Amino acid sequence: MRVDRALQHHDPLRRGLGIAPVDRDALIEKLKAIAPEILPYAAPVWKVLNEQRRADEADFV
Repeated sequence: MRVDRALQHHDPLRRGLGIAPVDRDALIEKLKAIAPEILPYAAPVWKVLNEQRRADEADFV
């Protein structure tokens, strides 16, 4: 799960800074709570950028 991968990176950094590790379950619950608000904006960025680039190129042909 992406949360686990993120925590594998961030928790050691937090520990090194003397900050408590993130509560995984609480984080997942918070993400689930805001998911309906942010998921409409989620998209594969590479695809959106490629489509826009192609559309721009078509305008100049």
